Amino acid sequence: VYAEELKRLEADARLLESQQQFEGAIQLWRQALILLPAESTQAAAIEQHLRELDLRVADHAERQADEHKKNEWLKKLGPLAFVG
Repeated sequence: VYAEELKRLEADARLLESQQQFEGAIQLWRQALILLPAESTQAAAIEQHLRELDLRVADHAERQADEHKKNEWLKKLGPLAFVG
């Protein structure tokens, strides 16, 4: 019944994932999940994919935080940062 809508949601979600816009992709996958019977194979696959995306979001956030800390140290050290 919702085949075309599910295809569109999947395509849009995968595009967002390729652009590392994970939060938006997660929202689209959740919209797709609502359209499927809870016991379906498709729903189980999307739920698994959502768990994987949650891990990617956490990893991405951690890497951004590390990069921010590194940049803060470089600002504090100024020209001395590259002396070695």
